[in-house]
Parts: sequence; structure tokens; C-alpha cells
Amino acid sequence: MSARTFAGALGFVTSMLVVGPALADPPAASGASDSNLGGPGESCRARTDCRKGLKCRSNVCADEREGESCGATSDCGGELKCISNVCTSPLGNAAPSGGGGGDSGWMRFKLDGLHPFVGTAFLGGPNVLVSSGIAGFGGGSVVDTGFNWVLRGGVYINKNEIALEISPGSYVATFPSAGVGFQFNVSYGYLFTLSESSSGASAYWPIRIGVGMVAGNGASPAFQGRVDLVGIAIKIGHVIVDLYSPSFRFTVANDSGVTAGFLSWDFGAGASYLF
Repeated sequence: MSARTFAGALGFVTSMLVVGPALADPPAASGASDSNLGGPGESCRARTDCRKGLKCRSNVCADEREGESCGATSDCGGELKCISNVCTSPLGNAAPSGGGGGDSGWMRFKLDGLHPFVGTAFLGGPNVLVSSGIAGFGGGSVVDTGFNWVLRGGVYINKNEIALEISPGSYVATFPSAGVGFQFNVSYGYLFTLSESSSGASAYWPIRIGVGMVAGNGASPAFQGRVDLVGIAIKIGHVIVDLYSPSFRFTVANDSGVTAGFLSWDFGAGASYLF
């Protein structure tokens, strides 16, 4: 091989070693463009406007796993946190599927796991005398109207409700003939799903049974049974609004050897906050 030919071959190999990697490996340019793409919570028009691992949802870059159920933050990966059993952006500005602004894990609260609650309700309706040892009163007589303001508390285990209801001197069995009294009952209920949403209002059909007692007005304590068969419960975030239509309460009282049974049709509404 001549010296000129050898020099030409050596120059070609040298140029390929210098230019070849630059043509075949463009990570620097790719990295620079990725840094200009949208991060979590930033605006976008398409998925290609967002960084790797993000998707464009309602014109906002969001983590692909956002909105999925979780038991711990480690289930979410990335920068998401497990809030109220939902993988949620710590920025709190990821857009909901319906668009129109952001929401937080508060609205996406689910009836999963164990959640204590507190609440209140106002009830009222007619009392029907269904059995009586009182002279002059027969079964089926409408006695009067009762009113009841209650405080509620307990725990939800998924959609199972265990509750204590107390009327702290705010129970009126028959208005206006009777004064205020004390009432409490312990109940178990279950929420059957009618409509459920991960980011909006959910509707349930609540069924409850319970037992308790009433006292006051100078009468002996009376046994009370409770059954809720007709009604609706609407969940908005951590709040459940109950519509009773009605809640049936049956009270059996025995005073001075006289026994009477009253069936109450209590209509009303209440609200509870779940933690």
C-alpha cells in the first residue's frame, strides 16, 4: 500500500470516529427538548406536549396513575401520594375527567376502608297508636306528630355503617302534649350503590336496623326499634347527605301497668362528615 493510500484510509477512519457518534446518538438534543415539555399540572394540548410518564388530561399534564385506588403512597409511584385511598398529585391541581378546573383528593374520597364519621339530622312525622291498654284508644289511631333532632356518630367500614344516634333532650314523642325527652339507638346499615362517581356525587340506597330506648316526660324508659327501608344517601366528597322518607320507629312503653305501642313515620334529612 502506498503512503498516499494509507494516509487517505487513516483520515477516513478518523472522521468516522469523530462524526459517527454525533450522528447516531442524539440524547443531548432529546434531553433538551424533554426539558421543555410540560410537567405535572402544566398545560398541554396533546400527550406529546407532556414529559415521559405523563398524559394530557383536560389540557393538563397528569401522572398516568393519578386517580387509581391505593393503600399506601408506595402503590402510586412517581410523585403521586396516596390521599384518601386515591393516587393524587401533591400539587393538588390535576384536572378532573370532566374538565373545568382542578380538584383534589377530597372530592375523590371513596367508601373504602375504615372511616369514622359525625353528623346530625332532623326528623318529624305522625305517630300511630298500633296497640294500647289505654281505655278509649284503639289500634290504628293517629295520636299526634313527633319531632326529633339527633346527633349521630360512628364508623363506616367500606359501605357498612355502624352508628350511634342520640337525642340530647330534643325528642318530642307527641306535639304539643308531651315535653322533650331523651332518645338513643344503635344501628347497622348498608349502602347499596345506585350511582357512583370517582370525582362527583354518588347516590346510595341505605338500609338500616337498630334498637334503643326513649325516656323523659315523667314516664318510664321505653324500648324502641328502628328500620330504614326507604331513603337515599348522596355522597359529595367526605360529606353524606341522608334523606329519610321515612325512618320507621316503633316504641313500646309500659307505665303503671299500661302498655302502649307507637309506630312513628319520621321524615327528614341529615348530613354526616367522614374522616
